[in-house]
Formats: sequence, structure tokens, C-alpha cells
Amino acid sequence: MTNLIKTGDVIIAVIILILTAAFVLLPSFGSADFAVIYVDGKEYGKYNLNENNKTTVELVSDYGHNTVVIKNGQVFVEKSSCKDKLEVKAGPIKKQGQTLVCLPNRVVVTIEGGAKTDATAF
Repeated sequence: MTNLIKTGDVIIAVIILILTAAFVLLPSFGSADFAVIYVDGKEYGKYNLNENNKTTVELVSDYGHNTVVIKNGQVFVEKSSCKDKLEVKAGPIKKQGQTLVCLPNRVVVTIEGGAKTDATAF
């Protein structure tokens, strides 16, 4: 019986695994520089995550009230007037690309920063 798996097959499989891991892991290493808050689709404010102070942002609109806290490089929603409070239960976010959303109050908090890559070509 002949050997079904050749050395070249193993090398190709290892290369594919390494490339897959790189595509999955590299975006999570982006620097998280800013918390950006949007209310009703418009940018409300941009806050530096690298500062060592605590910033509390009170968001009051026709849709409701949210209290967003930026502290120790993290962002979390402390209070919300919406019924389900999913954004409060979600806890803090700190990595680039993470988002907190309060749909009833039309509030979105996202972490942005560093150079983003839209596509990679070989």
C-alpha cells in the first residue's frame, strides 16, 4: 500500500494553517486609541483611551439617556434608560473593532485607532 500523505502535503497544510491564524489573530493586535460615540448616526465625540483619567459622558437625546464611562483604556455603559440594558450587561470593551450598541436610544460606542487594513493581497 502506498503512502497517501506526502511530505509536500504536510508542508502545504502547515502553510495554510499559519496563514489562517495570521488572518484571524492580526486584526486583534491593532492599537485601540479612541472610543468614538455616535448618537442617531452622528459622531457625538471621540475620546482618547490612552489617557489615565476617568471620563464620564452623559448622553441625553429624544430617544433616551445613557451614561458612558471611559477609564483605564476601557469603555463601558454604566447606565441606560432602555428596557433590556444589553449594552450595560455587555461590560467593558477595549480592543479595536469592538462595539457597544443601544438600539432604542440610538447610541453606538466603538473602539477605533491604529492603521486599519481593508484588504490584503499576495
